[in-house]
Amino acid sequence: MNVNLGHGPNATFTLSPDDPSNTTISDTGPDGAALYTVSTRRRWNGTTTYIANVHGAVLASLERRFVLNDRVTLGRNQPVSLREWIHMGLPDKHSIMETSFKDEDGRKYRWRGHIVSSASALELFTKDNEYAQPIARFDRSQETSDRSEEPATLTLTRRALEIRDLVVISFVFVEHGRRKEEAGIRSSPQGDIPAIAMASYGRAIVGSGW
Repeated sequence: MNVNLGHGPNATFTLSPDDPSNTTISDTGPDGAALYTVSTRRRWNGTTTYIANVHGAVLASLERRFVLNDRVTLGRNQPVSLREWIHMGLPDKHSIMETSFKDEDGRKYRWRGHIVSSASALELFTKDNEYAQPIARFDRSQETSDRSEEPATLTLTRRALEIRDLVVISFVFVEHGRRKEEAGIRSSPQGDIPAIAMASYGRAIVGSGW
């Protein structure tokens, strides 16, 4: 899929397989070099997802715990509650959710997409342009007319490439959560997206001023 986000030259990465819990994120350039690996391990109290760069250094990890709040570790920093780093708002009447975070310079960003991830792309916006135009976009894999598979892609503009690691880390965590919600919705007899989403996101913090 050729996505032009309108912010100058774009860089497009592929996910193989299309699974934010366990995947390899590669450049679509001539050499197709692997840039990041994502792996998830089961623990006695939940799961831990690791994001590592091409050199094998772990950039971030996310602990999803059965009882306690989920927590994230960025680089060599101490673990913090996921809610302290990513601010998840309740979905609107169209089942669109927004997830906000800041970079090290305090610049603000929002991932925006439907709770059911097959309904639309997941897009990243920035306060720089008042969240008017996306600077990154994720599209799930899909079957083409000849029944081959078009891979899942993550496309970043030049602006998004300024914080490439952070874009990838936040994308993995947000898409991971989005698919978890989707699985719950699809397994629900009622398929009541607003009710299920409300129950799930009820413990999330909506940051003031976001």
